[in-house]
Amino acid sequence: MMFCFLSASSYEIRYQTNGTALVHEPTAAWLVTDDMIVGTSGGPRGAGQTEHVTVQFPPSLKWVAVMLRAVDENNNKGEFSNMMTTFFEL
Repeated sequence: MMFCFLSASSYEIRYQTNGTALVHEPTAAWLVTDDMIVGTSGGPRGAGQTEHVTVQFPPSLKWVAVMLRAVDENNNKGEFSNMMTTFFEL
Protein backbone atom coordinates (compact mmCIF):
# COMPACT_ATOMS: atom_id res chain seq x y z
CA MET A 1 0.00 0.00 0.00
CA MET A 2 1.35 3.40 -0.95
CA PHE A 3 0.44 6.73 0.61
CA CYS A 4 1.11 10.14 -0.83
CA PHE A 5 0.81 13.13 1.46
CA LEU A 6 0.61 16.52 -0.21
CA SER A 7 0.82 19.90 1.46
CA ALA A 8 -1.92 22.49 1.16
CA SER A 9 -1.56 24.71 -1.88
CA SER A 10 -4.55 26.97 -1.13
CA TYR A 11 -7.47 27.51 1.19
CA GLU A 12 -11.19 27.53 0.53
CA ILE A 13 -12.77 30.14 2.82
CA ARG A 14 -16.57 30.19 3.16
CA TYR A 15 -18.74 32.74 5.00
CA GLN A 16 -22.37 33.12 5.94
CA THR A 17 -24.55 35.40 8.07
CA ASN A 18 -26.25 32.35 9.60
CA GLY A 19 -23.83 30.27 11.67
CA THR A 20 -26.16 27.28 11.87
CA ALA A 21 -26.52 27.18 8.08
CA LEU A 22 -22.74 27.44 7.68
CA VAL A 23 -22.08 24.51 10.02
CA HIS A 24 -24.72 22.30 8.38
CA GLU A 25 -23.87 23.10 4.75
CA PRO A 26 -20.60 25.04 4.39
CA THR A 27 -20.31 24.50 0.63
CA ALA A 28 -23.60 26.40 0.15
CA ALA A 29 -22.11 29.49 1.84
CA TRP A 30 -20.47 32.35 -0.03
CA LEU A 31 -16.90 31.81 -1.16
CA VAL A 32 -14.23 34.37 -0.28
CA THR A 33 -12.79 35.35 -3.66
CA ASP A 34 -9.29 36.62 -4.44
CA ASP A 35 -10.56 40.19 -4.84
CA MET A 36 -11.76 40.12 -1.22
CA ILE A 37 -8.26 39.35 0.09
CA VAL A 38 -6.38 42.50 1.12
CA GLY A 39 -2.69 42.22 0.29
CA THR A 40 -1.33 38.76 -0.27
CA SER A 41 -1.38 35.77 2.01
CA GLY A 42 1.63 34.20 0.27
CA GLY A 43 -0.13 30.86 0.16
CA PRO A 44 -0.23 28.19 2.85
CA ARG A 45 2.78 27.78 5.13
CA GLY A 46 4.13 24.57 6.59
CA ALA A 47 2.31 22.65 9.29
CA GLY A 48 2.25 24.38 12.67
CA GLN A 49 3.18 27.82 11.36
CA THR A 50 1.01 30.86 12.06
CA GLU A 51 -0.74 32.45 9.10
CA HIS A 52 -2.61 35.73 8.73
CA VAL A 53 -5.03 36.86 6.07
CA THR A 54 -7.19 39.98 5.85
CA VAL A 55 -10.58 39.62 4.16
CA GLN A 56 -12.68 42.60 3.12
CA PHE A 57 -16.29 41.49 3.49
CA PRO A 58 -19.17 43.37 1.83
CA PRO A 59 -19.85 46.59 3.79
CA SER A 60 -23.50 45.63 4.35
CA LEU A 61 -22.48 42.77 6.66
CA LYS A 62 -22.57 43.47 10.38
CA TRP A 63 -21.90 39.88 11.51
CA VAL A 64 -20.28 36.97 9.74
CA ALA A 65 -19.40 33.33 10.43
CA VAL A 66 -16.38 31.83 8.65
CA MET A 67 -15.00 28.33 8.03
CA LEU A 68 -12.07 27.23 5.90
CA ARG A 69 -10.40 24.11 4.60
CA ALA A 70 -7.10 23.29 2.94
CA VAL A 71 -6.90 22.26 -0.72
CA ASP A 72 -3.86 20.53 -2.25
CA GLU A 73 -2.48 20.80 -5.78
CA ASN A 74 -4.65 17.86 -6.93
CA ASN A 75 -7.81 19.62 -5.63
CA ASN A 76 -8.16 17.19 -2.69
CA LYS A 77 -10.00 19.05 0.06
CA GLY A 78 -9.64 18.60 3.78
CA GLU A 79 -12.37 18.88 6.38
CA PHE A 80 -13.75 22.31 7.24
CA SER A 81 -12.33 24.04 10.30
CA ASN A 82 -14.28 25.05 13.35
CA MET A 83 -16.52 28.06 12.79
CA MET A 84 -15.25 31.53 13.70
CA THR A 85 -17.61 34.48 14.10
CA THR A 86 -17.02 38.21 14.19
CA PHE A 87 -19.08 41.38 14.55
CA PHE A 88 -18.27 44.55 12.64
CA GLU A 89 -18.81 47.81 14.45
CA LEU A 90 -19.46 50.75 12.17
